[in-house]
Amino acid sequence: MARTIDKLLQNRRRKQILEAAAECFVVNGFHQTGIKQICTASGLSAGSVYHYFKNKDAIIEGIADEFDSDTKKFFKTLNKRKNFTADFIKASKARLKETQQYVRYGRLVVEIYAESFRNEKVKKIIQDKDQLALNEMIEIIDSAIESQQISDFHDSEMLAHTLIGLIDGLENRILQYPEIKLAKLLKPFEQVCTKLLG
Repeated sequence: MARTIDKLLQNRRRKQILEAAAECFVVNGFHQTGIKQICTASGLSAGSVYHYFKNKDAIIEGIADEFDSDTKKFFKTLNKRKNFTADFIKASKARLKETQQYVRYGRLVVEIYAESFRNEKVKKIIQDKDQLALNEMIEIIDSAIESQQISDFHDSEMLAHTLIGLIDGLENRILQYPEIKLAKLLKPFEQVCTKLLG
């Protein structure tokens, strides 16, 4: 019982630090944010923060892990494997709705990507996460081709890049234009997917 309570407390503290850091990164940018600011925002001591994360790169990795849960939700819908095109559209719509709902934190993704161009450790974290998503998408596409849910594109990896890029691009549009009417954006998106995937 005590171990369970300890684990819950550790998870809560870790989440508290990640949320505080995310808010600081959104407001001040990654480079302008120091551990001291994260401590103030989280209400924890430097020792507590360093107990969970050895540096800011480790905090970014923790934030990236949190974003993984969104990716897992996306693939859970796709993994139903009933109708790839319909499932892809459904999963994408849900993800884009979440992006619009949390535009402020979507900007955090942009901040992390920008940091990945300057910082090799962060770049590796992002590339590793992206590769896992790409591999899962390729596997799902191969299965959809095999079960004749979609046409054989002869290069499932490039199709996976295209579909992920389509979602990434629309997320970027939503972040740049938060006033955009999502329902209007989703209509042409659905038409493009239906024509592309059949």
